[in-house]
Amino acid sequence: MDAYLDVDRFKVVSFGTLPSAIALAEKFTLKADGGDDSLALRLREHIVLVEAMRDAYIAAGQLIDQQDEAFVSRLSSYTASLDH
Repeated sequence: MDAYLDVDRFKVVSFGTLPSAIALAEKFTLKADGGDDSLALRLREHIVLVEAMRDAYIAAGQLIDQQDEAFVSRLSSYTASLDH
């Protein structure tokens, strides 16, 4: 997950040297990563959610495959009994 969130990319340094520019850069840097409502935090939450969805879809697919195989087996034994 951290490969998606390279923190160095979020550091704002281009507002100049005035105190207000430094304060603004710090504000935007925290908004990107480090604040309570930062972009990095929201991205991490979304990544965790998408990974959980992926795992659920994989598990559902495996269950469908198992049920399909069980049905084919039952159907094959039924049709075999009809052939005799």
